[in-house]
Amino acid sequence: MRVLSIKMSQITVFFHATRQEGQLYLPNLVEGLVRRYKFADAPRNFGDIEADAVEFRHGLFRGNAVESLRVFSDGIVIKSRSDSDEVDAFIADFTLWTREQIGLSFFC
Repeated sequence: MRVLSIKMSQITVFFHATRQEGQLYLPNLVEGLVRRYKFADAPRNFGDIEADAVEFRHGLFRGNAVESLRVFSDGIVIKSRSDSDEVDAFIADFTLWTREQIGLSFFC
């Protein structure tokens, strides 16, 4: 069978994130993710950040659109119209970047 197109891939990752230096400053995370993945829609002010999730829409990773990224306190959900291998690569990039730039450590 030959794949003609991919309608949607979605991957959910559950984890416990900690930051040794102390509480994460959420505006830095939002700004960094918008800059890194070129999200067209993201929280614009602190009031837009819900208690349970922060949502980013229509970003770019390795030439592929990321339909949405929802960041929860205990995981992330990524939707993309690309192969799930690309979504897996996005997750690897996301966790590496947040570890190196924000100081988060992830435990599954």
